[in-house]
Amino acid sequence: MVDARRASTLAYTLPTPPSVNHYYQRTRRGVALSADARAYRDAVAALLLGAEPMAGDVSVSVVWRRRRRLGDVDNIVKPLLDALEGRLFYDDKQVVMLCVRVERAREDCVRVVVAPA
Repeated sequence: MVDARRASTLAYTLPTPPSVNHYYQRTRRGVALSADARAYRDAVAALLLGAEPMAGDVSVSVVWRRRRRLGDVDNIVKPLLDALEGRLFYDDKQVVMLCVRVERAREDCVRVVVAPA
């Protein structure tokens, strides 16, 4: 466990998460994560292998780099934070500050910076 007050800033470039509009699917048993959501979570877990989660309050800064201006900026936040949970911080309840910005780019990705709050 890394104490967020003593930890340094963690920065990663990750694939763009699926929109929250496609995050869940209805099943006979109720609602579950979609295949895209599970695949994204697994891809992020593989990219962050070896990262140690911070304990304590954290701030998260996200730069969503995208080629086309499609989708609302708030639709990527939940899938992204869910994928980071247990990897860069233990629980998204630790996030006390969140900043999300959109930039035009040649390739779609998200740049995530997690720092002690």
